[in-house]
Amino acid sequence: MRCLTSPKFRSNFLQRFCFLFTLLLTFWATFFPMSTLAANTSSVAEDDNASKLVYLKQGWSEDEREKYYRTYEGSQLIPYDWFLALEQASNQEQFRADKNIERFRYLPSITKSQLNPDNLPVGFTKEQDPRTGTWLGLNCAACHTGQINYQGRSARIDGAPALADFPAFSTAMAESLRATLKNNAKFDRFAKHVLNESANKQQIQIQSLHRDVQRFTEDFESYLERNKAPHPYGYGRLDALGISLNEVTGTAMQIPSNISPPEAPVSYPALWLTPELEWVQWNGSVTNPLTRNVGQALSVFGKATLSGPIFDHFKSTVYVRNLYELEKQIGQLEVPVWPEEILGTIDRTQAVRGEALFQVNCASCHANKPPYPMTSPNRFGKSLIKVERTKLADVGTDPIAAERFAKRVSKTGNLAPYFTGPDGRQLSEVPTPTLFGFIATLVSERQLDELRLLNEEKIMYRGYRERVSPGDLLAYKAGPLAGVWATAPYLHNGSVPNLNQLLLPSEKRDKTFHVGSQEFDPVNVGFKTEASAGSMEFQTTLPGNSNAGHEYGTTLNDDDRHALIEYLKTL
Repeated sequence: MRCLTSPKFRSNFLQRFCFLFTLLLTFWATFFPMSTLAANTSSVAEDDNASKLVYLKQGWSEDEREKYYRTYEGSQLIPYDWFLALEQASNQEQFRADKNIERFRYLPSITKSQLNPDNLPVGFTKEQDPRTGTWLGLNCAACHTGQINYQGRSARIDGAPALADFPAFSTAMAESLRATLKNNAKFDRFAKHVLNESANKQQIQIQSLHRDVQRFTEDFESYLERNKAPHPYGYGRLDALGISLNEVTGTAMQIPSNISPPEAPVSYPALWLTPELEWVQWNGSVTNPLTRNVGQALSVFGKATLSGPIFDHFKSTVYVRNLYELEKQIGQLEVPVWPEEILGTIDRTQAVRGEALFQVNCASCHANKPPYPMTSPNRFGKSLIKVERTKLADVGTDPIAAERFAKRVSKTGNLAPYFTGPDGRQLSEVPTPTLFGFIATLVSERQLDELRLLNEEKIMYRGYRERVSPGDLLAYKAGPLAGVWATAPYLHNGSVPNLNQLLLPSEKRDKTFHVGSQEFDPVNVGFKTEASAGSMEFQTTLPGNSNAGHEYGTTLNDDDRHALIEYLKTL
């Protein structure tokens, strides 16, 4: 492919885009994420059940943690005042009430702060758009902040996978909006809160607000319908990639045929070490952190202009500077240390024996502790932590997530002029990862230009990364196992509840278990799997849910398996 350079595209702006695209011919990208034992906890507060809540010490101050929770990325989920005013569908309690938020396993805030005056849940942000007003948004902390409970105590772990159920949350929000429209008394209360005036003085505004809520609700329900999964993902999983590809290449490009059912849910990955990893995403498809983070922002209701006048293409609500600052901060995030004062002491004798077992059974794919194997310095002098990628046929885990991404094709629509074949003809279809990567990159590059950054600064924003092809995408990555104890459930699709199960032959792993409990199991290392209030049964026989494969360390006897688990607690 080459970039079209007919006269109508020869502006300085588009020449930069065209030049950039020639460097992206082999670039395939998507999004997600943004990438000694000591006393390692600090007391913060008491929850309603008198459970002592602590944050593990991971190198951040309280101010830095709050910045991680509140930095806005350009997400526009719902008008901000609407969210504050919205009641639950079946009662007059606020939708944002802590108990309702906890239903979906999002984490309530402990205290208000200057960055969070309305006490929003963790990772919920106040977004200012000069054109469209103030929005509630989400940032990376919503899906990458974990909590474990054990015997009446709780610990929050920054950068750890959340158990959040976004589809259930968004469906309930839509139900609350619809109930607000149908119930006059509910809408009157909503309008008084939003308009901050008595209803009898604001009839015109109330009618206008009702129309606005009606349109928004219809649009939001359409979003839910086109991104409806074949079966519920449950807690701690999302096909964010599939949904983002739908919304960017389908909705934003106004090409409905580019939309496919999001049927490949994956667990939220841990963020520590991400800025230094060679490859991220479960299939090891992304190396450029800026493009990855722009894609992540677009996946949580960031908006991009991909139609209309050519000079408006790739405008977006995304804040590249904020994404860069978050990436820098995550680079300072330390790996969480097993909190012995909460979860019990590690058997050091067993752990020493387990380290030898790790070298035999795990080390060929996974690094265990620093110094990690590094790549050779690139042309910017940057070395990265090596990340192995194992072909689907070798690892044997559920292939759907990798296959759906690698094999998906999309129409180029009005972006076809950017894609031409060897014969000079515009390409009407390209691999979806190529199209999405192109869009995310051009969104980021447009903002870098608008920020008037020097070339050296642009390189810094891109993480000193070169543009390279990931190669075979029919694979899953196997990175370092730092903090692995805090990342249950396991495998890319969350189909194995704990480390003990992961080290069993796949035919001996539980085929059904419950997810949603935050109560930790320090022996098997994972969350409790018994049915509990609000939990959901995970069925490994459903498409995308297989817990087969990863047959490494599965021939160990019980004593050796538990010795290896003791060692994994120390990472």
